[in-house]
Amino acid sequence: MAKGKSKGKKKGNARAKALAIHEQVAKTIIEHLEKGVRPWKKGWKGGAGMMSLPKSASTGKSYRGSNIFHLNLIQVSNGFEDNQWGTFNIWKKLGEKHAKATGSDEYFGVQKGSTAHPVVFWKRSSWTEEDDNGDEKVRSSFHPKYFMVFNRGQTNLPPLPKAKPTKKAKKMAVIGAEKRFDKMVKDLEIDFRETNQGRAYYSPSQDFVHLPKRELFKTAEGRAGTAFHEAVHWTGHTSRLDRDLKGMFGSEDYAREELVAEMGAAMLCMGAGIEDKALDEELENSAAYLDSWLKAIKEAKDGGARFINSAASKAQMACGLLMPEVFGHQDKKEDE
Repeated sequence: MAKGKSKGKKKGNARAKALAIHEQVAKTIIEHLEKGVRPWKKGWKGGAGMMSLPKSASTGKSYRGSNIFHLNLIQVSNGFEDNQWGTFNIWKKLGEKHAKATGSDEYFGVQKGSTAHPVVFWKRSSWTEEDDNGDEKVRSSFHPKYFMVFNRGQTNLPPLPKAKPTKKAKKMAVIGAEKRFDKMVKDLEIDFRETNQGRAYYSPSQDFVHLPKRELFKTAEGRAGTAFHEAVHWTGHTSRLDRDLKGMFGSEDYAREELVAEMGAAMLCMGAGIEDKALDEELENSAAYLDSWLKAIKEAKDGGARFINSAASKAQMACGLLMPEVFGHQDKKEDE
């Protein structure tokens, strides 16, 4: 009996620690919002380069949800050249492989004294139990989990090779992003409309996406980012991911949906390899949105962690629908 209590207490402590880690990740994002900056946009302190999707050193796949923004913040604040991450053991194996390939006796794994950073996820557990009528029912619940990773810059491995940035490469990336949006419209049969009206929006009642005509945008990147933003709203329709799109401006539901759309658009821009310049188009009241997010965060009992993590999770689901070739993988566990 005593052993059972001890085991239950151990599980409780593990869950509490995992929840604390989840809150820590969200808090990092919240701290930037409170300073008036969006962690998913270029322009915050140290964010001189274009943001990219953080990748797993073991699988090459990108991390998911709030981990994308959290790891980007860590990369920039520490000046890491690459956005590649892995556990201590992964880097040890890759270091040994590099040493063997180069004929070196040097240790290429994680450097002594390096700080590990958390990657968070939710694990689903399912079980079968009998209801009051004796019928078997499948029950399930989600449990907070995490593991710790290091950046490639915390190892002795050489930086990853990079293509030299050129104007032509940038132009081709923008063209590629526009083709991705056109593909979304075609494959998902999005009702997409362009007029001279100077507003970008999604109409839930009539289920269509509207953009101003191309010549009304300041930049091609701004148009692509705006298109991605409205496409994320489109995924929230009751016939798709069924998010609450009826919230009035200033309400928590409205604030959450705008946060989902901004996070999702930023992810899609990273996935397409372009800079997110949607805010530069000044088609949205970005300051008011930021105030509404901070209001919802301030009123939340957990300090806003659930608000942030939930929005990031929903943004991830939207991206999986819109750009499955980049975001569609659904692993049982985040890639180490």
